[in-house]
Amino acid sequence: MKKPVFIILLSILMSASVFAQKVTEKKAADERDLSGTWILDEEKSQFSTYNEEIDDKEKEGYENYALTITQKESEIKIIKSYTFRGKESKYTITLFADNRSEQNIESYRRQIDAPNVNTLNLLLEEANIKSETVWKKGKLIRKGSFQGNVGMPNFRVEKNHLVKEVYELSDDSQTLVVEIDLQILNSPTNIGFRRSKLTFHKDTN
Repeated sequence: MKKPVFIILLSILMSASVFAQKVTEKKAADERDLSGTWILDEEKSQFSTYNEEIDDKEKEGYENYALTITQKESEIKIIKSYTFRGKESKYTITLFADNRSEQNIESYRRQIDAPNVNTLNLLLEEANIKSETVWKKGKLIRKGSFQGNVGMPNFRVEKNHLVKEVYELSDDSQTLVVEIDLQILNSPTNIGFRRSKLTFHKDTN
């Protein structure tokens, strides 16, 4: 005897409902609330994970580094503010954590090769970064690319850059670690890749 059509439809609807619930539960488990004001902990941060001398030199240039994050559903806004060598900067970055593409103007750090770390010239330059962002296992992961200058300030040489940012919140939600990989395509690994690991503490004032 054939099952009535409504029983078949009911089974399909119930299966779809269970699947949707599982997807929702997984999404909730993946996402964290990054909202708040985050102050850089210089002692626990590394602007350059591969060279301690360069890391120390970069830290000298920064003051009052902070992130202010607001989060509403899949939209995450990050206000990045700091003073670098006496110049105040502020960038507002909007990310969509559902794999929608996004585009933001922000700064990236680079260095001009020098014989030794004492003569190393560190610069901040602006770039138009196109990226996609998604939550994965409790981490916010952003991957993007941009055209950036690798020449002297008065003689630009544009090259493609890849950037990856991973935001990870501690279990007690009081510490935010941001790991940043920056790669210049078609460049030797020793000068074309750099990794930063910045640690921020939540401002409770």
